[in-house]
Amino acid sequence: YTNEACATTLATPSLTSPNDGASVSSSSVTLQWNGVTGATRYGLDVGSTCGGTDVVNGLGVASTSYLLSNLSAGRYFWRVKAANETCLGLSDPSDCRSFVMNPQPPASPTGLQAVGLFSRILLGWNDNSNNEDGFRIERKLGAAGSWGLYVSTGANQHAYEDSPLSLGLTYYYRVYAYNSAGNSQFYTNEACATTLAAPVLTSPNDGASFTSSSVTLQWNSVGGATGYGLDVGSTC
Repeated sequence: YTNEACATTLATPSLTSPNDGASVSSSSVTLQWNGVTGATRYGLDVGSTCGGTDVVNGLGVASTSYLLSNLSAGRYFWRVKAANETCLGLSDPSDCRSFVMNPQPPASPTGLQAVGLFSRILLGWNDNSNNEDGFRIERKLGAAGSWGLYVSTGANQHAYEDSPLSLGLTYYYRVYAYNSAGNSQFYTNEACATTLAAPVLTSPNDGASFTSSSVTLQWNSVGGATGYGLDVGSTC
């Protein structure tokens, strides 16, 4: 006998989302279709015309959905084929659907807070948008400093740790969201924090003994500190 060979006949996938002609207000879209019995993979085409592949050309997808990101404004067409890579088979392409990318700038983040710790500052803010590509953090040194772009974060982030930083300095921050359509209309509020060195205890000496019922505790001042927290207990 010859070797054995197999092949699979596959139905055509049905596109499910987004609806044909849908308008998408973000810069990304999730394409979805029904699974086909016997399929082990799907081929995705996305282009500027029906059947075009100038955006995505036959991309192999193991699941029944795919996220397209960072798309510019405009109309896009897409279709899907089902395939079996074990017992070879390839379906006819699905009908074409189109969608229109009409990205809007993201909503402005709010509620920025900054907390200074030893050589680092923790930032947190409210993410009020669902279509941002990320956030940009601007920073300045001291109230009289100049604002400049410091770092960018990814989408759906609402916290950042700025480190390492010099001690005894006050840093100011503000944050805005962005995507391919532009920046959020507003910055967050400005927030500031100071990196503080640890105080050094000066008196009494460690392990000192006292014959009175009172003791004066002393420590070195720390640059930038406006107050000190004191803990006293029967254990360290």
